Amino acid sequence: MTSQPATTEATPGDGSSQRRSLPLSIILMGAVVLLVGGYVGTQVIGVLFGLIAPPLPPTPPNLTSIDHTSTDYGSDEWLYTSPQHPCDVAQFFIANGGQCEFAPQWCSAGGGTNPDSYVRITAGDHVARCIGTSPFSIFAQRWQVLIATTGSTGADGTTFRLVRDVLWNGDAGPPVSLPVVTPATAP
Repeated sequence: MTSQPATTEATPGDGSSQRRSLPLSIILMGAVVLLVGGYVGTQVIGVLFGLIAPPLPPTPPNLTSIDHTSTDYGSDEWLYTSPQHPCDVAQFFIANGGQCEFAPQWCSAGGGTNPDSYVRITAGDHVARCIGTSPFSIFAQRWQVLIATTGSTGADGTTFRLVRDVLWNGDAGPPVSLPVVTPATAP
């Protein structure tokens, strides 16, 4: 006696060949969760990147770094030299959102070279002080630049000190303006 296994055939109405699918509401809810999660994730990544590596303040090209000190996380000071004329360096910071205050007899209003060539220039003469703010992510940074001459003519180059403070609360405050200096009148 040999026994053969029993075989069964599926009949069209018994339900074994029906395909199961998720309800449309669950699919839509999953898509919404993915979209909201993607949006929140991109915002969190920007904040984390800003915390880990805050951006540098603007700097002109062709610099030589002399010194860098950091007194606290986000509070940095750099000392640079540049072959550019001091007025051109100041113009760079104006173009990048800064406000500059120039020393007397330095730089025309357009940021060109010294129009008063008869002025005696010594190395280390103060040329300008520029300040500005730059927002990033949910934070901001405030920077200040002190620009001076390198040699006996402005064409000899520039030395400048760049100070940056990251504002972790994100509030740069009202626009910083430089004090207005009015000349004293003679009695």
